[in-house]
Amino acid sequence: MLYVDVTREDLLKLLEKNGRVAEVGTFRGAFAENILELVVPDELHLIDPWVHQHQPEYAPDGSNVSDEQHLDNFEHVSATFADAINDGQVTLHRKKSTDAVDDFEDGYFDWVYIDGDHTHDAVASDLALFAPKVAPGGMILGHDYNNSERYGVELNFGVVEAVNEFVLENDWEFICLNTDNAATYALARKPLSSHGEMLALKLLRNIGRVFEVRDFPKHGFNVREIEFPDGVTRQFASF
Repeated sequence: MLYVDVTREDLLKLLEKNGRVAEVGTFRGAFAENILELVVPDELHLIDPWVHQHQPEYAPDGSNVSDEQHLDNFEHVSATFADAINDGQVTLHRKKSTDAVDDFEDGYFDWVYIDGDHTHDAVASDLALFAPKVAPGGMILGHDYNNSERYGVELNFGVVEAVNEFVLENDWEFICLNTDNAATYALARKPLSSHGEMLALKLLRNIGRVFEVRDFPKHGFNVREIEFPDGVTRQFASF
């Protein structure tokens, strides 16, 4: 796996242009705008129920806003992408990912970005459901790969554990992980898929600081925090 000092927006610039893309968890569409601008997909499918979730384990997530706020989010996304929706480039799927997955044939997508419900079981479900929907040469990417006390305890995120389990139990591997606190990961099938290999080569050629972490995630991963006497807190990845 390559550990790379690059933002997720700059990571998008290295992905293959065009193709079919899905984002699971769109909220107000900020990152979807980046996908549309930087990747210019032939099809961009935005999947989000845009309703409040009542499960207690999802309560700490700041994205789990009221139905009224979600309606505003949905209307904002609808307006933002109105032209692309009319052109057939963008499609909104206002439903849970567990229902939306049935809208697509196996092997439909070049890549999928998972950024919905961040609890362990929900991430594990999204990975299991959408992996078959990714073409043989495609990838799965996702957000918030962080298990610090804030993410793992206060927000009840289970992204790290769910993604690691998925990789260790299936024929998928990490291509890269970026250094953001809310880190983005990229996965590809074994042996390394065409899109995955191309991304790895572009990272090695274009990114200034790239580190190889071997046999990841077999040896574990934790985001540690240190608080300095002046109250400043710093997070850092521990492999």
